[in-house]
Amino acid sequence: MKRYIYVFIFFNLLLSCNFNGNVSYENEEMEKENAQSVIGTFYMYSSKNDLDKAMSLFSDSFYKITNKKDLKDFLVSKNIKLGVFKDYSLRSWKTNRVIGTNPKTEYLFMM
Repeated sequence: MKRYIYVFIFFNLLLSCNFNGNVSYENEEMEKENAQSVIGTFYMYSSKNDLDKAMSLFSDSFYKITNKKDLKDFLVSKNIKLGVFKDYSLRSWKTNRVIGTNPKTEYLFMM
């Protein structure tokens, strides 16, 4: 009986453990600069009405949850309703980059 308890505890620990040796980096200046470069490129293409190039900046994983036609329709309607971007300045920002077995990158930019 003891043997079964030890086996049960072992498998319970094995299954409940998250072997996640993650390292987290927050608000890195380099990440901010890289993201601002992409944002600037997006606004440049958007202001020139070159929406295909602007849409090429989005990743394939983004298009798994977003329809390309819907995104293009949104960008066209945004340009019609709001006009072309004249200037953008960054009010606040936050980045979070996690490296490890469960990597992720999050950006928050308030313009």
